[in-house]
Amino acid sequence: MTSPDQRIVIVDGARTPTGNHGGVFKDPPAHELGAVAARAALTRSAVPADAIEEVVMGCIGQVGPDAYNARRVAIAAGLPVSTPAYTVNRLCGSGLQAIWSASMEMRWNGLDFALAGGDESMTRMPFYDFEARRQKAVNRAHAKSVPAANAPSPRSGPGKSWPSYAAAHADHCDRAGPPRPAPRRSEPLCRMKVVLRSSHDRY
Repeated sequence: MTSPDQRIVIVDGARTPTGNHGGVFKDPPAHELGAVAARAALTRSAVPADAIEEVVMGCIGQVGPDAYNARRVAIAAGLPVSTPAYTVNRLCGSGLQAIWSASMEMRWNGLDFALAGGDESMTRMPFYDFEARRQKAVNRAHAKSVPAANAPSPRSGPGKSWPSYAAAHADHCDRAGPPRPAPRRSEPLCRMKVVLRSSHDRY
């Protein structure tokens, strides 16, 4: 058990290679990449998986199941399901915050070993569109209000029908033009893990 007068040190670490947006790492979820680095860090440090008492992971893209990122990394890396884990978000400093948070857990909660790092997959991040929900509701309401094709429109007068109204409505919706593709960017898809331990006798 770590005491306040002992140093906390980094035993070893590992990371994945760096890729580009939409590149070779476009398919694996972030936690799977994190688990690869976690297993490598444990192997290099010669620390058994069941000796890890806390997992702390930094992750910005906590969307959907990625909200449980640290837990998913721990399980995929082969740690016991009883190992506590939590995710932190400090934007670009999330991985370093995870290391700091893990060291504080060791200092104040008396842990001997912790696994900490960061993982991310910007390629798999969804687009943010604050208008999507409202626009979808508008389109759904409009679709429900349009009757069968060729039925006369009560607002269009002689010779007019709903299809022409629908076409005019679609033209109005499309005036802003098609959505622009996201710019291609270089993306450092780095996953880094470090194993921390208290000083005890060897350090």
